[in-house]
Amino acid sequence: MLALSYNRICGWKKQYVKAFRLLLMVDQSSDQPKKLAEREEGQANIDDIHQHMNKCATLSDELLVLAYSLSGSKGKFAVDESIKAYVHGGTIVNPRNAKRSQHEDIHSNGFVSAHRSSHRSATMPRDYIFATMTSFPWYTYPKNEALSMSFGEIYSDLYQQAERSGHAFTCRLTRSMLDPACTDRTDDWRPSQHLPNPTTLGDFLKLMGNRVPEASNATSPHVHITSDVQTKELDSGCSPDVLIYLLEACFEKFRGQWRESLHGGELSKFGDLPDPRWSLDHADATRCSWVPMDSEHMARVHDDDHRTRTETGPGPGFEEDECAVNVGSLDETDQETRLNEVGEYVPLFVQARKILSSMYETSEVRNVNGARHELWNKFKQHMQGLWSTPLLHTMLLLAGMVNCRIPLSADAWVNKLFVPVHIRTKEDILSVGLLAKHARQPKHQRQDPLSLLCVGQHLPSAGRMAFGQDLFLVDPETTVPVGLVPDMDPELHTNEEFTKIALSLYNGCCTDLGDNKLGFTPRLLSDEPSVSRERLVS
Repeated sequence: MLALSYNRICGWKKQYVKAFRLLLMVDQSSDQPKKLAEREEGQANIDDIHQHMNKCATLSDELLVLAYSLSGSKGKFAVDESIKAYVHGGTIVNPRNAKRSQHEDIHSNGFVSAHRSSHRSATMPRDYIFATMTSFPWYTYPKNEALSMSFGEIYSDLYQQAERSGHAFTCRLTRSMLDPACTDRTDDWRPSQHLPNPTTLGDFLKLMGNRVPEASNATSPHVHITSDVQTKELDSGCSPDVLIYLLEACFEKFRGQWRESLHGGELSKFGDLPDPRWSLDHADATRCSWVPMDSEHMARVHDDDHRTRTETGPGPGFEEDECAVNVGSLDETDQETRLNEVGEYVPLFVQARKILSSMYETSEVRNVNGARHELWNKFKQHMQGLWSTPLLHTMLLLAGMVNCRIPLSADAWVNKLFVPVHIRTKEDILSVGLLAKHARQPKHQRQDPLSLLCVGQHLPSAGRMAFGQDLFLVDPETTVPVGLVPDMDPELHTNEEFTKIALSLYNGCCTDLGDNKLGFTPRLLSDEPSVSRERLVS
């Protein structure tokens, strides 16, 4: 288990980037720096320079995450030695860990937070559970049924064993989020057995919540209301500039989640050079739940006072297919995801992820340079009139997944079941999160906000690190989860930022006592009176 927090990775990274680039120029046989290739005069251009910088940065991230996974618990020197061994073809030996005690679990010593960005892969999805959990004496391998069980079934079995042995944790995706018929105040808070298959160790750990005193449900004493919130979907006439502003706010407010996604390689998996002339193919649109419309619903470009402003119609050219999804058929999304990685055509999910990666790379401090910003501005200029509702919607969906720590490898799975929403309190936009499609309002009412509860599964008095974690959108009528709210990350905020975010998150239940001290009067979900669906829209 690793004893260091994920935030230490960010602190070490600046020290290692320069060393990584020097090591990459070292020949393994001679240990002498390689001679850099000479470029003909005029050959270099802005795209070449950026691609070279991006490859170096990506490799730096991946090497650091790998080295940290292997040796992070032993300190900076051990991580440095792991990097040298990798580059020079050397060997590192880690002593066998002592036998785990009955009191340890996967959350001990910061293991989950340290490895959520890991891109280590296994042969089968179930291996991520069996390779990590079998070292604990309280976990029992399901010998007779394991080979016939799906990943979701094995995860549910792990959840139940952890609950019985005093190691209860929260789950990210509950039964009530996938099935509208699930309205039980206890059982339907449990994990669904139809989970997306993880592709890396980091994917698996993102599906794990934090440790809690007992299993969460509507009657648990640690499950409480942080605030009443309103959710609203993306407006079909939303300006791309407005959406870009909202996404940049996500980068700033949820820095921990976006750094994990970048360092884990999932955000930049397909690169960050989107095609400026991209358009949505009809077959790709159908696969992504969009139906072609008449050509009259096209983007409209206006020139006002020498400023170009882009508006999108209901499509443009496409509208959402709102057919109900058969939960049992979700396994097909693994094959759909693999289609994103082959062929010459750039699929919708890939283009959206490339744009997000480019935006985030541009916003990062390390990329504050003319070349990076010029590339992004050039792309936005080329996209005038080409932004479409499916593309903007998908960008917001992927951003909601990163915010809520849902692995991007599950993009097709999430797209079938969830819709991205703006979540706001009475005073402030809280975040961009995910709402189950079955919990949406009827189509003709979606211009009005939907009132829900933001519910936390942590004890406000349990310490700053547990505060603001494992947040759900809960239906006030059924008191079951219907969506996800992003966690706040105390490690990456100053005391002043933490206070501001806490006052917004606990709107009406939190008092600023001064000197960065806060007083809380949380409302238990079990004490909340039921509110009928007819009263949710006001």
